Amino acid sequence: MSKQKALFRVQDTSLIGKGLFANTGIIPETKIGLYLSKSLTPIVEGRVLYDGWIESIPIARYANHSSSPNCKVSLIGSNTFLISTAAIKENEQITVNYIEVAELIKLPLDEYDKYGIKDFAFESYELELKKSVI
Repeated sequence: MSKQKALFRVQDTSLIGKGLFANTGIIPETKIGLYLSKSLTPIVEGRVLYDGWIESIPIARYANHSSSPNCKVSLIGSNTFLISTAAIKENEQITVNYIEVAELIKLPLDEYDKYGIKDFAFESYELELKKSVI
């Protein structure tokens, strides 16, 4: 029986704390895992966000923002899942656009600051994401 390699790992980055990185190449349209759900146990499985959505650990907790992400979040039933939108190379950081996530869960604009949702398109952050491929 062969053991399947995990798709991702949590790893430190030099500028933005921790991030989610691919352990293996990931093809487009791969369901990486649960991102947000209203069914998780708060604290144990994630922190509670807007309207009862609970952030999953480690996927939602460590997938960092990019204005040019390699993943999207899709609503499937009453859960949201992280889905790759591009080929992700082994050791490449897995990213999502936080603004798209906020729009998907219908986070009101006046709540964006509370949850740290903004366009992080400043140069040093985007450069760090590009350099974070090991």
